[in-house]
Amino acid sequence: MDAPLNAQPRARIWARHISSQTLSPRRSIYMPTAPIQVLTRPNGPNCSSPFEKVDGVGCIHIDKNPRQWQKGREFCRGEEGDLYVAEDPAQLPLLWNHLSTQGAVPSSLHWVGALLTKWFNGRPISLWKTNEPDAPASSQPCHAIHIQGKISNEYCSMSLYSICERRM
Repeated sequence: MDAPLNAQPRARIWARHISSQTLSPRRSIYMPTAPIQVLTRPNGPNCSSPFEKVDGVGCIHIDKNPRQWQKGREFCRGEEGDLYVAEDPAQLPLLWNHLSTQGAVPSSLHWVGALLTKWFNGRPISLWKTNEPDAPASSQPCHAIHIQGKISNEYCSMSLYSICERRM
């Protein structure tokens, strides 16, 4: 029996699924709908409220309302920023120390600007929590900062706090 004219090889369908970043009916995997891109941010000392300058980290704002990854990113964009991207792995322990002083408990997770094992700037994540990534990027594509400033992969549908960043 010939395949229908509109039939596509399975690999192409899966690639299209990953690139469209939608809910997969086959695997029930939530993928963010926004393309991976870093917003153009104004240069200069624009670390105004609700953002605060954190030495060695940058200009950040911690969203106090837990949200899914996509909603967290939308919140950050609404604040004229984006989810936090570590330019250097040494920033992550500094960020975690700051979170700890703000009342973050050791078991808490906070969304950061990384997807499918890469930061929004295209750099691979290098400072993983022990035994992470613990699942294929296609099943847990979103990332959060964990205790001691290490990164873990998580389901995007989890409601976590978000760390927003405004580039200066």
